[in-house]
Amino acid sequence: MTNWNLLNVLVLSSAIAFGVGCNGGGTTGDDTNEETEDTEDTEETGDDTDPEEAEGMVPDGMNVSGFFGWDPETETVIPYTVDGETQNPLVVIELTEGTDSCVVFLTANEGATITTEIWDQTDEDTFDGEDYDIVHTGFILTPDTYTMETDCELSSDWGTVEELLGEDGWGIGVGNVRGDVDAEWAAAVEEDPELEETYDSLLGAGIYLGALEGSDWAPSGYIGFNYGFGFELDDENAIVMDGDAPVNLSPDDVISESGELPHGAYGVQPFGGLVFQ
Repeated sequence: MTNWNLLNVLVLSSAIAFGVGCNGGGTTGDDTNEETEDTEDTEETGDDTDPEEAEGMVPDGMNVSGFFGWDPETETVIPYTVDGETQNPLVVIELTEGTDSCVVFLTANEGATITTEIWDQTDEDTFDGEDYDIVHTGFILTPDTYTMETDCELSSDWGTVEELLGEDGWGIGVGNVRGDVDAEWAAAVEEDPELEETYDSLLGAGIYLGALEGSDWAPSGYIGFNYGFGFELDDENAIVMDGDAPVNLSPDDVISESGELPHGAYGVQPFGGLVFQ
């Protein structure tokens, strides 16, 4: 996704469902049951479809994205403004079934105390089979700190979206780019040189799923297999614009061994998704 398209996503109301992306460099197996979504109500067509089979989505995968502002003085996530619209920190969960998808929005409640984390760890079992050290900073939303909006309807076998979300929390973070993600982007730039400017602004990113914490696959609950971007914020926490384009934060200014982030707005986009098994 280009920087400008990412900005368009930043200003979307959380009440509007949108496709946040698809699996990129690869998909990674996950043995946990994540949320599922349904995009369409089944209509009677006169065929022999079993109504119980058509009542809701049976998800086979998931992508996670999101956005947040960061205040380095307080080391907290904050709302930011773009095009006059204020956006609270947001986690977006896209549930997929084949080529169909639906979206769950988790928007941070105004005034909520949100947990922030620095994930300093080694990611194992990556797309290329190598181990990569990452330092990512981000936040975790739990049911007491977010408001959920969705049009997803799940099969009765999966229960409600709320039940699938669980109590363990969902989050995102940004930091250094994992080696396998960087290699895939570098290959994409070779095929399409117009991506070079986007590649130069690339940050590493990842997702936190509390349900995975303590597992062999993701002991911390965090996996750094996504990508992101950073944008400059002014003193009023509005994204700085250069004409019609947002001003990017340089990766050199964002990525650090300590995980400290500069004042800015950050977006996380899917590169690899989770496949339900």
